[in-house]
Amino acid sequence: MFGLSETAPTAGLVFAQLTRPAAVFWLALAAVAAFALPNTQTLLKTFTLAKAIAGILLLALGLAFMFTQAFNPFLYFQF
Repeated sequence: MFGLSETAPTAGLVFAQLTRPAAVFWLALAAVAAFALPNTQTLLKTFTLAKAIAGILLLALGLAFMFTQAFNPFLYFQF
């Protein structure tokens, strides 16, 4: 828990996966989206048809990504 034990033999593989350029890029993009972009309340002060259509399209895209994954018996792995 506090790093006092030996590392697992697979620790190098996990580190390699987490530091891939694509993983670092998506992590940086997520950080920008979470902290630099305006929040939903600010974006939806004026609700328009274009925003409603964009929301429905993003929902459909998210569902498509979820349903195209391989089978996994654990629900929380899909999110």
